Amino acid sequence: MTLIRSAIAVARREWRIQVGSALGWSVMAAFAALAGTVFAVAVFRSGAPATLRGTFIALGWAVLLVAPAISMRSVVEERRNGTWSSLAASPVGFAAIISGKFAALLALLALTITVPVLAQLAALEWFARPDYLEACTGVIGLLLAGSAYLASGILMSALVGNQVAAYLLTVFLWLTWIAIARSAPALLSGNAAYVGFALDPLRRLDDFLLGLMDTGNVVYFTAIAAWFLCAATVVVARASLAAHVAGRGRIVLGLACGAIIAAAAVGMADAPRLRVVGDMTKSRAYTLSSETRATLGALDGDWQIAVILSAPDAGVARQVDEVLARIAECPTKDGHIRATRIDPTQPADAARYEAALETVQSRDASALQQHAEAIRAGRAAFDRLTRVAAVQAPLLEDLVTALPAQDPARAELDALRGGFVQLVIQKRAFDRSIEQLRSASDARPFPDEARAAAAIAANLKHWSEKLAAAARALADRAAQRVDSVAQAAGLT
Repeated sequence: MTLIRSAIAVARREWRIQVGSALGWSVMAAFAALAGTVFAVAVFRSGAPATLRGTFIALGWAVLLVAPAISMRSVVEERRNGTWSSLAASPVGFAAIISGKFAALLALLALTITVPVLAQLAALEWFARPDYLEACTGVIGLLLAGSAYLASGILMSALVGNQVAAYLLTVFLWLTWIAIARSAPALLSGNAAYVGFALDPLRRLDDFLLGLMDTGNVVYFTAIAAWFLCAATVVVARASLAAHVAGRGRIVLGLACGAIIAAAAVGMADAPRLRVVGDMTKSRAYTLSSETRATLGALDGDWQIAVILSAPDAGVARQVDEVLARIAECPTKDGHIRATRIDPTQPADAARYEAALETVQSRDASALQQHAEAIRAGRAAFDRLTRVAAVQAPLLEDLVTALPAQDPARAELDALRGGFVQLVIQKRAFDRSIEQLRSASDARPFPDEARAAAAIAANLKHWSEKLAAAARALADRAAQRVDSVAQAAGLT
């Protein structure tokens, strides 16, 4: 209880310092301006869903920049003003000092986050019905992530003697952390690739922003914040520790053991048997209709459904996963359904993606071969048409020039000549578009053979109709001329 009372006293003192400084209010104003801009541009639009998810995504990055700005002066400013020595000599203790400062900074960050969020919820409430539990979960996620950033900022403020250095070290620490976590899946293989996902704070934060309360994510941010606070306490208290305890090797060993304990806690919290995920939204309770369940139940044997979704939005991915989970719960007549989602852009899914491609190609090899031959025949016909157009365009130009200006056929022939010229010019671009459709990419995991075939067929149909119409028009003109000549000669 003495520690708690001492920490509360330090927190009150730190709160007065932060609120009484221009920096605290400047940070709050900048944060509110960013939140308001994102809300006005990306959220508060006609027909858009009544959710603050867009605002929270932007604030997830903003907290990474704002939290170090709040915490960078926590220790270094005390030393610069000469008040640290008196604070350290007080009977409250270093643990209470660090805990109290952290509590005050977290309260300031909570105020910074909740004020613009409440204002935006009020604006949405006026026109729609926002999901308050989803917004509350997003705020909790921002505060948990912010607590880790704040604790690391306090540690940097205790290590260096300059506010700017403390801020930059904290920001670059986390940017490096995120870069390593996101590159880990490409460097590791198998189950080890998931280590990168487990380490990434922004991926952990995404679940909160979707309205999912995950105990594994809570433990992750809490463990990180606790380790940084313990490290900051050790750093500021080192001068007062006994010589046999304050040795650099012992301190490093103790902090390393603390990091191992924190990692073990996160690993246990992420274990499927211990992990609890609560959906705090009312918009993601997906169920299958009775007709869909009846259709799935009428299937024979085992079935496998693989949805290939390239680099999906986090919200879309979560929705697809939930629908696939509902499908997998439906039994068939004498088997079951396996439903999975594959992201070709993720190294962890590379093997499953290749297996899915091989399965499709081997199963539909004959149909794909026939389709490819049909496309080759269509492209060959289009190439012949282009060669004919290249030869006929100059001849038509000479013919149009030779016809009298008042001849009605002149306009029709000139339009046909222009079409031939345009066909020759656009042939190369058309070929490139067909090749792109028939090639796989991150945005399109499977070649779009259907659209390629449709584009070739549409062009051939367009030109066949155009040439047929021109032939009919010229035949009618020729017949009219024969009739006119015959009448003039008195043969009719």
